Amino acid sequence: FLAFEEVLQKSNENKADMLLLGGDLFHDNKPSRKSLVKCMKLLRKHCMGDADIFLEPVHAELGPDCSDVNYLDPNLNISLPVFIIHGNHDDPSGEDHYSALDLLSTCGLVNYFGKQDKIDDITVKPLLLSKGTARLAIFGLGNIRDERLQKTFESKKVKWLRPVGDSDTSWFNILVIHQNKVEHNAKNSISLEEHIPDWFDFVIWGHEHECIIKPQRRSVNKDGEEGNTWVSQPGSTVATSLILGESLRKHAGSIDVQCPKGEAPRYRFQQHPLKCVRPFKYEELSLQVADCGPDEKSVTDVLTARVTALIEEAKKERADLPPPQSMEQPLVRLKVEHTNFPALHVARFGLTHFGGDRPENWAVANPSDILSFWRKRKGGIRGPAGTVDDLPDPRGAVMLEAPEIGELIDRELEAGRERGGLEVLTKSELYEAIQRFVTKEENSAIQSMVAASLKEIVEEFRREPIAAIDDRAQFDKLLADRFQGLRDKREQADRTRRAAESAPGASLPTDSQASLASLANEVRRAAARVAPDGDDAASVCSSFVPSSQPVSRGRGRSSRGGGATGSRGRGAASTGSGTGKPGTRQLPLFFQSSQQSAADSPAA
Repeated sequence: FLAFEEVLQKSNENKADMLLLGGDLFHDNKPSRKSLVKCMKLLRKHCMGDADIFLEPVHAELGPDCSDVNYLDPNLNISLPVFIIHGNHDDPSGEDHYSALDLLSTCGLVNYFGKQDKIDDITVKPLLLSKGTARLAIFGLGNIRDERLQKTFESKKVKWLRPVGDSDTSWFNILVIHQNKVEHNAKNSISLEEHIPDWFDFVIWGHEHECIIKPQRRSVNKDGEEGNTWVSQPGSTVATSLILGESLRKHAGSIDVQCPKGEAPRYRFQQHPLKCVRPFKYEELSLQVADCGPDEKSVTDVLTARVTALIEEAKKERADLPPPQSMEQPLVRLKVEHTNFPALHVARFGLTHFGGDRPENWAVANPSDILSFWRKRKGGIRGPAGTVDDLPDPRGAVMLEAPEIGELIDRELEAGRERGGLEVLTKSELYEAIQRFVTKEENSAIQSMVAASLKEIVEEFRREPIAAIDDRAQFDKLLADRFQGLRDKREQADRTRRAAESAPGASLPTDSQASLASLANEVRRAAARVAPDGDDAASVCSSFVPSSQPVSRGRGRSSRGGGATGSRGRGAASTGSGTGKPGTRQLPLFFQSSQQSAADSPAA
């Protein structure tokens, strides 16, 4: 929480108009109550106050659960608006598709945007904000599983709605995204060149923990031309894993945007090193070049001396910036190549030489996993850098890969075939429920799945009941056949759905197409009954006031301070009309840009 509070403090010290966060505010999908309370206290402390806000919301539709920015709420006194998307750790889950960020947004502490209801047909609408001549279009795309998002991109089902600029002004387009940027394999990362349109001026890339805060220009666009987009990867504010990328200095960034009339937008970016971050030293060492003897005592002496030196380096780096008491113990990771040398017991080494009777007496914050051993594989294949494939030592700090949930389910079902196996539920239903129970900690996932399946079966039997039969054995056989038929029907529907997801260009069966067409017609008829006559999404108006005044909440004469202008722009003179009611400006038309040309894009 120290690093998060420092970011909030720096935002206020630099008089920022807003704070933009790229996801993973929480490390857990269901953060503890202590974490939630602490986070809410910090947001209330640093984001509420009487400072005026000059960001005018031209169009700021956050989502279905919160349609307006928090600083327009007359019941709140916001001084620093926080805009945030969700990451892969705090993403929406459960039947109602909520996350911890929805709680903060409902309380009015943050502006949560970038949430998508349909991951196979994505439309990204920007938040349109202005201050003077500067006009910002902020696009948010919260985390979606990389494989699924890549398929959606490939099927050209991702559309970006851009504002149409005036003749003498243009919009500065910012994208906030939280996905894998480094390509681990062909399907689990998003390509900047292939998937992100070149008309974005600036991209804030979340998820990757390595801090590459200095903006980098994209090399080429999808047409092979030099790109116009600049990308900043702020990284995490704290180290969450002991790897090289996490050992780099942590930063926050600030961006000043100008949109002069008749000229292209321009910006200035500044880096702000974070001080309240626990120091982390990482080093790789080969015992073959460390003048080390072949016995265990020599290895211990060499590694103890090296770890001690890293601790001293961490202390020197922080000498001018005395951290809080809880930050004095550094994180240390020494990756040791020990081919032809004995490996030490990692936890015993750390606790013996750098631990203590109490945690506050430890020399490092992680005494039980300071070392990570690996050795060269005999006959290994040399890679492009001339290094030999590494083989982790079983006695070192090795991360063991747990079997996939699907494999465990298959194994248990195979072992249970002798007892009859599944008679009512399908394997795919069971897999999805257990996946949600384990990864998202949805305690009711399995119970909800069973209840939904039983409800479907009961309704099916009510539509087509089984005739009464006196022979119990014959009745049991009819019942088993009926269950089998229902399972086969549900499994076939699931296979059809999965086939459509894996092959975006494939067509659905004729009966499925007919069902979808019938459903679409029902939706259109319902919409025609509900929608008022003449309602057009392209003619919606949004309220705001001239940029020379703080943004008004439009709530009449009652100002908080009782003066003429009032605190937070709520006073009688906030618009010159004497009522505090803001003026209106026509919402700019949008057109769908990505995956199709502007000329072919329909109006939204």
